[in-house]
Amino acid sequence: MKRNFLVLILVAIPFITEAQFALGIKAGTTSRYDFTLDEGFDVGVFARFGNVVYFQPELLYHNVSTNIFEDCVFGENVHITYHYISIPMLACCNVINLNNVKFRILCGPKVSFCLGYDKYEGGTYPDMTDAVVGLQAGIGVDLWRFTFDFRYDGLSTRVSNNFNDEINKHHFNVALGFKIIK
Repeated sequence: MKRNFLVLILVAIPFITEAQFALGIKAGTTSRYDFTLDEGFDVGVFARFGNVVYFQPELLYHNVSTNIFEDCVFGENVHITYHYISIPMLACCNVINLNNVKFRILCGPKVSFCLGYDKYEGGTYPDMTDAVVGLQAGIGVDLWRFTFDFRYDGLSTRVSNNFNDEINKHHFNVALGFKIIK
């Protein structure tokens, strides 16, 4: 048994030493799938564990503003801004890997925790769920220490019990990052 364990460690050493770690900051903009109603931004940090195929967790402050039309309690337009802490946990794969340029695909779950929302005049405040779980998928380019991502963000749970279910679902996200530790 000890011999098998020793052989396993000796075989794993080249893979462990080849694995890379990166840590960086990022900021981006968010728009709804039809680019008309919702808009927002996110800022935060990311880490990468691996080389060609790697795991990329992120911690982001996410802000999204929207106009609520039809399902408002009073039948009028209401502007509201939601604030979230989002934690995407992405699996990434470099499909083209040159010296200082990498093209990648990425996919994984995202959990967002609602911190609150900006108050608006009149009406009742929405009954927010504590967490929103969804899926992100997209493509990215790394150029030296800079990262550029284009993602589709499809959230799968209701954000508010009083308003339209389309709030904060199906967004596109474009982000620029910088790897501080490469």
